Amino acid sequence: IEPTHDYATAAASALIAFLAVLAGAAAMRDSSLVGLIIVLAVATSVAAASSLRLASRARAAESLALRDALTGLPNRTLLDDRIDQALQRARRTADSFALMAIDLDGFKEVNDIRGHDAGDQVLESIARRLESVVRASDTVARVGGETYVFGRHFNSLLKNFGFWTSSDHAHDVGLLHDQEILAIE
Repeated sequence: IEPTHDYATAAASALIAFLAVLAGAAAMRDSSLVGLIIVLAVATSVAAASSLRLASRARAAESLALRDALTGLPNRTLLDDRIDQALQRARRTADSFALMAIDLDGFKEVNDIRGHDAGDQVLESIARRLESVVRASDTVARVGGETYVFGRHFNSLLKNFGFWTSSDHAHDVGLLHDQEILAIE
């Protein structure tokens, strides 16, 4: 559950309780109780708003720590964690995985001739193209200025039942190459 959902639900519950007690106090015409309820309601609202801001800042800090600032792709730190998870999964299930590094040749010239804004646009475009051709379970990370890493899991059950062969792996890589790498050139 998203932390903001918890805080939003708590704030809504507190508001409903506040209105119910306020209505009861007003019906009893007890002004001191009404004043106390108003103070508590304001304090609860301030606490809920602070919690929402804190949760939002925590998500933003986590994103900065684990994602590339330009492309939003996982960075080296998150990639290292996903590789560790893939190794653990491979040991546990006999699945396999592959990593492919993609380094852009001649990218320095893009920055030198067209400028850094154009270079940033190229890097962002490549990130979107790579994301568009991978499965949801795959990882595309930007690990350096012009270096991306693509990671893919291969399920051993599919191989054992003959649904996945080494030619399928080659076909997948060929599709990725044909559709995206050549389009980027």
